[in-house]
Amino acid sequence: MKRSILTFAAASALVLAGVQTLAQAQTAPAATAATAPAAEGNTLTVKVRGMKAGKGKVVIMVFDSEQSYDASKSSNSNTFEATAAAGEVTFGGLTPGRYAVKAIYDVDGNNAYDPDVDVLGFSNHVTMSDPGHVPTFSEVSFALKPGSNTQQISFTH
Repeated sequence: MKRSILTFAAASALVLAGVQTLAQAQTAPAATAATAPAAEGNTLTVKVRGMKAGKGKVVIMVFDSEQSYDASKSSNSNTFEATAAAGEVTFGGLTPGRYAVKAIYDVDGNNAYDPDVDVLGFSNHVTMSDPGHVPTFSEVSFALKPGSNTQQISFTH
């Protein structure tokens, strides 16, 4: 029992760090000068659903490696108000490879992860169903291919 509580506490701290970072920088640029020209036409659209219209905000973080995922340092991010039950964000200029997406539905909009209120979702339809287990990069990662790519995340309350 102690181990699962500690694991969940560590997961909460990791997610909170991501939320605080994103609250400061609402939207990361879709591409940087260092992005290879071949990446320009590659996109990732993240579709999220399960929000309560007009309540809170959604933070979407894209990770381009296991190391960035484990450190909660996203390569791209975006935050938007939950004005409807569903929404989507498109990230452009991505280099093909393995990626993971973590989404936080900050229900109360306080820029902090509150495990009793807020909801987490991950790429590959992975949810935080077991509070003692933080999904790993290998569980939530997917291959981003050249062209248009889509991931869907459903928040379950």
